[in-house]
Amino acid sequence: MAIEADTGIRGKRVGAMARVELLMARAGVGVPRIPCWESNQLPMPNVFLAASVFGMTPVQAAPVMVHRMRLEAAPGYEVRYTGRLLNQTHGDLVMALMALSAESEVDSTVTVRASDLERILERKGGSYNRKLLRVLLDDLVAAALYVTAGKLYHAGTLLPLLKQDGDVHTLRINAKMMHIAHGGFTLIDRAARLRLSRKPLAQWLQLYTAWHESQGVRAVELSDVERVSRSASERRKLRFLTHEALDALGEAGVRPWRLGADDVLRAG
Repeated sequence: MAIEADTGIRGKRVGAMARVELLMARAGVGVPRIPCWESNQLPMPNVFLAASVFGMTPVQAAPVMVHRMRLEAAPGYEVRYTGRLLNQTHGDLVMALMALSAESEVDSTVTVRASDLERILERKGGSYNRKLLRVLLDDLVAAALYVTAGKLYHAGTLLPLLKQDGDVHTLRINAKMMHIAHGGFTLIDRAARLRLSRKPLAQWLQLYTAWHESQGVRAVELSDVERVSRSASERRKLRFLTHEALDALGEAGVRPWRLGADDVLRAG
């Protein structure tokens, strides 16, 4: 699934787009489109979950910039990342943008207003929050992600933003974005996600456990959570925080997982 550079040859599809069109042609699908979801669902691309792109750092924390940092990822994936380390708020924005891009065709553009994102994520407006939103979007545009799964799977930005004009943002549904979409999505319950606001470990576990369940995995070691989440807490503290976060997930209406005395998280 190599992603190749643009050859400049008009009328031909190469690399990621050729792969997407070939697969869709075999499936009898016409023009490649982003899927459509129910309004109570937020879609997260599976490749971002496998790469563990979105961590637990609070949005108010000082930005940490890294260059070609190796991210702990799912087995079979090798991930390098350049940019500001991203958190759950960045992840929420990606899911909202994917939801707003539903049914968009390849090579089309999507106009997204700040008010659209605020509606989906139930965020407050105002000049300060709008400025923060622009900063978060800039982080996504500036980030560079390199994912290999046998061959190069994705190389480039997380967000193909063409321009920002005040509170209006224009996305281009390019070949790489469509290739990410073809890798599938894990659907996150929107209402539960909103109830977990300002609980970064619970939000992280919501994505982590939902993705594992979608892959048929119903038990994970706490050591894997520690490694993949980039937790700085000692094991005893992490164990306590994980119990607390799992309780918050249950209260939010998320399918319960439990942490056993053997330090294994299991789906309920």
